[in-house]
Amino acid sequence: PESLVASIASQELLFRIGVLADVVLYALVLVLSVALYLLVREVDQPLALGALVLRSAEGVVGLVVTTVGGVVPLLIATDALTVAPGTAAALFALRESALDIILILIGPGGAVFCYLFLQSRLVPRGLAIWGIATYVSMVALGSLRLVLPDLPASITTVLYAQGGVFEVLFGLWLLFRTAQVLSDDRANT
Repeated sequence: PESLVASIASQELLFRIGVLADVVLYALVLVLSVALYLLVREVDQPLALGALVLRSAEGVVGLVVTTVGGVVPLLIATDALTVAPGTAAALFALRESALDIILILIGPGGAVFCYLFLQSRLVPRGLAIWGIATYVSMVALGSLRLVLPDLPASITTVLYAQGGVFEVLFGLWLLFRTAQVLSDDRANT
């Protein structure tokens, strides 16, 4: 516990940047959740609404966890908050475990959004199917890490990596597709 507090204190700026990055990430998850809902609600509104709730839960839980598991340990490490020894380490450990719960929330919401994209044909079939598989694997990863805390790092790395690659490629595809649609609209007016 002492070494964690000392580590945070010695890299305070870097830790603060990490907390800020988490806040921005989870705020953008909330915006993205609404945007995805708006894109697919015509396909199946009840399913789209369920996916919106689950992906929004990811954002809300992420923001709470960032506060409790990031900001509070920072306050302890910088002596702005005095608590019992080990509290910062416990809160930081809570943050790590909560990420597994976030994965379990991401999974069903993301899989449903990809299913709705598949049904709507708004994205290439292969990309939508890959997304469904990716989000199912996120549920599996979060569940495995909760049940088996000593899960080999290689499994975690492979599943996180394929999830990260999918989300980057899917985001880029949506971005370029949107730019193309906007360009086509401007050309037609």
